[in-house]
Amino acid sequence: MGRRAAPGAAPPDPGRARPAGALAILRRRPTVLPARFRQLAWWALATQIGIVVTGAAVRLTGSGLGCTDWPGCRSDRFVPEWGFHHWVEFGNRLLTFVVSAAAGAAAIGAHWRRPRRRSLIGLSWGLVVGIVAQALIGAVLVIFELDPRLTVLHFIVSLLLIADAVLLLHIGSGDGARAGPSLFGRDGPAPGLALLDRALFAALALAVVAVVGSGTVVTGSGPHGGDERADRFGFLLRTVAQVHAATMWVFVAVLVLVAVRVLRPGAAGLESLRPNVIGLLAVTAAQAVLGYLQYAMGVPAGLVALHVLGSALVWSFTVAAVLKAAPWQPERARPVPVHPAGAHARPVLSKG
Repeated sequence: MGRRAAPGAAPPDPGRARPAGALAILRRRPTVLPARFRQLAWWALATQIGIVVTGAAVRLTGSGLGCTDWPGCRSDRFVPEWGFHHWVEFGNRLLTFVVSAAAGAAAIGAHWRRPRRRSLIGLSWGLVVGIVAQALIGAVLVIFELDPRLTVLHFIVSLLLIADAVLLLHIGSGDGARAGPSLFGRDGPAPGLALLDRALFAALALAVVAVVGSGTVVTGSGPHGGDERADRFGFLLRTVAQVHAATMWVFVAVLVLVAVRVLRPGAAGLESLRPNVIGLLAVTAAQAVLGYLQYAMGVPAGLVALHVLGSALVWSFTVAAVLKAAPWQPERARPVPVHPAGAHARPVLSKG
């Protein structure tokens, strides 16, 4: 039998017993399953590629100095008056919030993901820090009136952020998050790669760095500087374009060797890489055709924009292939903590 309250004592207030339960509810965090986190990683990658293309559109339309101040458009007004060049530049700045939201969602999802991986948390916060760095570089770029060296830096940081997002997707696609082909081939590592195969993938990584590096020099030497006041590199466009084409053909040669090794009948242990290599072959072929076509037509803005998109896709597929063939494996997942009986279960964010 329970103890009776003393005569004259106030009855117990049921509201006083609730704070512990209310705090427990507040402390509960959703559980993000691997399939849901993979969707967040895809959005982070897509927005990183997307803002590279919209940034190129700013340059290609001559809108690079449509806003001459930062973070506002001008010193006397934050939001510009209506005007094509003003809003192309300012609109691209506003898209940074979309990219930031995708990176922030990935960072939160990495903390809530089960199984939890420290590498995913670090990579997702790397995206957030990188976006802040890109905003600061963009501000300096406007102040120095689109100095081509800063434009090159801006693009290189974008490629590093894309590589970060690809690695985030690579690791985040584990733990049963997906099945079947995707950007990375099929589930599971590529076991038992021969030394020659690993050397070819390493050469592929070096070759793609040479391709995008020479491509940025072509960009800084071409006619699309973003504004009439923008400086250009002092190289002849024909010369740097030929160097860029040479690096592209080296990349294609290495890729063909990789494809021969991966796609040949009886290539044991390489089956998981085949969808990725086929995709890389496709985007590389399209990119090569675009490159020669835009040069022959006098680098029209529309084809240049498609070429920028192609460079981001070639970079993404190459990074994915190299990661798939890497000898190291992603970190093992931490075990999911088992809650004692009667403990409140956390809400689950599943794939849908």
